[in-house]
Amino acid sequence: MAKINIDAAKIEAAIADFEKAVDFELVPVIARSSTPTLHVPWVISSLLMIFVFFGFEAYYLSQWHDWEASTIIHALATLFAITLAIGFTLGRFNAVRRMLTPNKYRHQFAQLEAEQVFLKKRLFDTKAHQGLLLFISLMEQRIVVLPDIRSSFSGAQKLSEEVLKILQADFKAGSYEKGLLEAIEHLKKTLAPQFPKKADASQENQLPNKLIWWDE
Repeated sequence: MAKINIDAAKIEAAIADFEKAVDFELVPVIARSSTPTLHVPWVISSLLMIFVFFGFEAYYLSQWHDWEASTIIHALATLFAITLAIGFTLGRFNAVRRMLTPNKYRHQFAQLEAEQVFLKKRLFDTKAHQGLLLFISLMEQRIVVLPDIRSSFSGAQKLSEEVLKILQADFKAGSYEKGLLEAIEHLKKTLAPQFPKKADASQENQLPNKLIWWDE
């Protein structure tokens, strides 16, 4: 994956601006992947091995080579190592991982990971139950907008889809910072009418205004 450059100070300012207008404590989190993908390089390598084995067998029989057993074993071991190297190299690419991981599982694991982040980062530990997670899972290309279940927030799925559309074009172009800033701005404009910052609300910042990179 290409290097991701995001100015943390700009994101912190955008979060602070969001929280001046909306009665929620926003925490944006970016995870490179939420889904276990250890199977991917092995699937690729196994498929390559099948083709290589039958190709080698066909070549060997067609040429009627009088090879010694040690030569055949060495050739097969070399081909085995090459297919493993190719499989594990291709398995590092998100596009390949998505191709070999069912969409249903990618969606489920992104949702589960978002819920884990919400708990581990204690977004539930706010006085008025106004923790709000913006979870971005890059490999899965999934967005989860997750509010505290004790709040009156509704429409999280629709909002997640809207934010995903905003982020997709910018992230595809490598404009991660621009996409994230636009996503936070969209959340502010969408939620401010329904959850305006109360005039008598405490100015205490209960959750840090920071972008979190999640690799657990």
